[in-house]
Amino acid sequence: MADFSENPQPNVTDDSLDAGLSPGSHKVRRQQARHRILAAACRIVADAGFDHLTLAGVGEAAGYSRALPAHYFGSKEALIAALADEILAEHQTYITRMSTAQGGLESLMAWVQRTLEQPLGEPEAIRAFHAFKGAALTKTALAEVARRINADTLVRLVTMIRLGRIRGEIRADINAEWEAQGTFGGLRGMTGL
Repeated sequence: MADFSENPQPNVTDDSLDAGLSPGSHKVRRQQARHRILAAACRIVADAGFDHLTLAGVGEAAGYSRALPAHYFGSKEALIAALADEILAEHQTYITRMSTAQGGLESLMAWVQRTLEQPLGEPEAIRAFHAFKGAALTKTALAEVARRINADTLVRLVTMIRLGRIRGEIRADINAEWEAQGTFGGLRGMTGL
């Protein structure tokens, strides 16, 4: 889940320093403001859902003017799309790391463990994620991102299961697609409790 901590340090050591930017530069301050706006949007969505998200409310919750989110994102829909893109990017980074780290059964078990533990360590982020998934049923801006998350996750899980079968860690007669769908659906339901 995207890291929307209260005191963001967005890529100050990566892109901005490589580009010769100081931590107080305009570009870095813009990145920090964007991050704080997305963090505030995440908190509002986690607590009240997408229907209660307003640009003015996000600006206040982020500690900025009510107009700054509109300046950065233009509309509520664009802010929601940016939040969804952050969720997707974090998800893709995580699932890629899990599927390439060990492969097979070990990766599958690590993914299951993290999925079950995540609500304990990141309750706000997981509530926002479930609000996102629910809103994707009716909000076009979110539906494609949700579809991509689901498809990417299933492909990675199928790959983990197939690799586990090849290595002899998982029974050879297991249908990788069915098991991936059952595992994914079951864990998604359990973390939504």
